[in-house]
Amino acid sequence: MDLKNEMKSLGACGLNCQSCPYYLLKDAEARCPGCWKIEKCFIRDCAKARRIDLCLDCTLHPCSNFHWGFRSMINRLLL
Repeated sequence: MDLKNEMKSLGACGLNCQSCPYYLLKDAEARCPGCWKIEKCFIRDCAKARRIDLCLDCTLHPCSNFHWGFRSMINRLLL
């Protein structure tokens, strides 16, 4: 297993992008390109600011950004 390549497919939240429901949306315009590429991601932006790859590495996990990010994803899926 190549850990570096595996990490590229993980979002900061810890989900594998290939199995994330937000990434798998059938509507190509709404589909997430992966949290490391998307324009705005609450979870990813927080992780970047804290200079960590995964939220699990953060001493504040689970924080409001983590919860807000998942809530936003679920709301978008339900629309």
